[in-house]
Amino acid sequence: MPSLSETTPHGRQPVHPLLPGTDAVMVQHHGHAMAANYGSVVGELAVCLKRVGLIDRPELELFELRGRAPWLDQVLGAGIGDAVPTPGRVSTVAENEIWRVAADWAMVLGPHTFLTRWRRLAGHHLVAGTITCVDRSSDYSALLLVGPRARRVLLAAGLSEELPVGGVSTWVVAGVTVLIAHEASDRFSLLLPAEGGAAAREALLEAGEPLELGHVGFEAFERLTAAQRSASRPPLS
Repeated sequence: MPSLSETTPHGRQPVHPLLPGTDAVMVQHHGHAMAANYGSVVGELAVCLKRVGLIDRPELELFELRGRAPWLDQVLGAGIGDAVPTPGRVSTVAENEIWRVAADWAMVLGPHTFLTRWRRLAGHHLVAGTITCVDRSSDYSALLLVGPRARRVLLAAGLSEELPVGGVSTWVVAGVTVLIAHEASDRFSLLLPAEGGAAAREALLEAGEPLELGHVGFEAFERLTAAQRSASRPPLS
């Protein structure tokens, strides 16, 4: 992942509908115009730790795999080994997130370099017609809700089912079907479709405003992720 010094300033402009009074500092990062911050990296870290932050993830590529369960299991196993998720579950290996939405349907999220690898892994199944794989990167936008109030935002927006940690499901919000994954106790990822996604996003912002939801840029997100990884490492003997 490039360091922050490798990003290129891109000015100040909104990337999506934002909460009132919010302004994003934009840069080119991973080949995308991304919000580096919204005025204060330290303040955005505090939002994630104490309230709830919304983080846009335009750097993620999205790859859809569909096919009968045995063939899909084989392709996923070639990519992530024994960590193949069962239907309704999420598995994260290295920088790959596998959302097993159904027995015959998986969404694979990862950095921009990974699509070629997954196409190669699915290669002979594509030739045989047992698996279909489609780049969905332009069909969905990915966002993340992080913080102790993340679940309350989703409930306020109409989420009715109790999604366990590690679970993935579809959810209709503002009349739009989105995909949602409960990645950790205080972390939910969502995939909003290009068609109708703005309405779903507005519903989340509206639900989150009374809960002090705040926008968070990738600088704070990367610091938060690095701190969590460091905390999870076993101590040196």
